[in-house]
Amino acid sequence: MDYSQHTLGSRNPLKRWLHRQRFAASVRLLGLSSCHSFLDYGCGNGELSAQIARLYPALRIIAYDPAEELYLQAVRKLSDFPNVKVIRSLDAVEGTFDRIACLETVEHLPTTELERVFTNIHRLLVEGGLCLFTFPIEHGLISLIKNLYRAVSGRDPYVSFGRAVRSLFGLRVERESARSLSDCRYLFSHIGFDCRTMIDAIGNHFSIHQVAVLPAGFICCGLGNGVAVTVGK
Repeated sequence: MDYSQHTLGSRNPLKRWLHRQRFAASVRLLGLSSCHSFLDYGCGNGELSAQIARLYPALRIIAYDPAEELYLQAVRKLSDFPNVKVIRSLDAVEGTFDRIACLETVEHLPTTELERVFTNIHRLLVEGGLCLFTFPIEHGLISLIKNLYRAVSGRDPYVSFGRAVRSLFGLRVERESARSLSDCRYLFSHIGFDCRTMIDAIGNHFSIHQVAVLPAGFICCGLGNGVAVTVGK
């Protein structure tokens, strides 16, 4: 998959705007400075690392994605940034990081892989450092809008009337079965993801500093699109 087609390169202008807002909010919430070290965990095509590298050319940046398909996209996107190193294995990482971002990743991971991410980030985050997680809201009115778009566009074969109704009322929806993305197990559909459960899971591993609703910072008429959670050890 071409990750950019689903984010800043989407044909849908609203999606492009929402992703621009998400990246802008992420940079702001990370509170970066040039003296920090930064790990982009699950970097996708490398867009966040590219934006940060432009803003902080002296910042040491590691962009990591274990899926070969996404890793290669990040390599191409980040090849002109000398302060960015793109990796597929954490074995190549030395030391810890002042700031870590894990954007739009946790909602795609089965339980075992998710626990591994939490363990890795806890190990790699310096004492007193900050990690940012972002993930979508998939219940309430916003879920109905998203699922109508998925049904009309044909992008998500897992969408159904029953799942859309259950999501609207915040009821549990079974996730699809994990499939392969390169050599990784991956949940392609967002349907059934529960941001409330994810916030609890993050709180079991980290000290939560802040929970913000994106893009506006609050839920207006149930239309918050995503969640940003900043944590420390």
